[in-house]
Amino acid sequence: MSYLSEASSWRERRRRRQRLTLVVLVALLVLAGLVAAGVYTGVLGGGSDDVSVQQVPTCGPATKAALRPRDVRLNVYNGTSRAGLAGDTAETLRSRGFAVGTVANDPKDTHPKGTAVVRYGPKGVAAAKLVAKQLPSPKLQQDKRKGGSVDLVLGAKFDRLAAAPKPTASATPTPSCTTAPATTGSTKPTTKPTSRTPTSRATSKQG
Repeated sequence: MSYLSEASSWRERRRRRQRLTLVVLVALLVLAGLVAAGVYTGVLGGGSDDVSVQQVPTCGPATKAALRPRDVRLNVYNGTSRAGLAGDTAETLRSRGFAVGTVANDPKDTHPKGTAVVRYGPKGVAAAKLVAKQLPSPKLQQDKRKGGSVDLVLGAKFDRLAAAPKPTASATPTPSCTTAPATTGSTKPTTKPTSRTPTSRATSKQG
């Protein structure tokens, strides 16, 4: 009887150990499945295959900086019989920052009846307008010169330059832009698990 009782007790303990082992194995398998699913869906692990993309705004052409007096190559000519008129005027224009070149009598021997004539070529439109702002009621006259220089011919009614215009702030160039997409976020791809364990990659002449 004692032998039979001990054998029965041993079998009962063995069955309990087997059941416990089975429960542990099932729990481990369920946990491994949950981890694999979390990595696959992106909830766990190194992110997903999706890449966040945003488009950089398209910019227009950069704004050109305002023309400055020092950028203007200016010749000052005397179109009158008053001696020293061109020289005095040239000095004032130099003090305002203009790059004064030739100072002399008008080589074309014109005699403007007004205050002054501003002569310029196709490349000197902006420069001519800047020079014209220094004068009271000048006449703008375009010719066929190839460069961007400007001639100021003083006329019979010229007395003095106009008050110096107030300087304006130079335009700030627009930052360069690109239409290439900018990527943000993680770009590390993840792979689907193949098993229960996830796997994971100026000359001057007096005039």
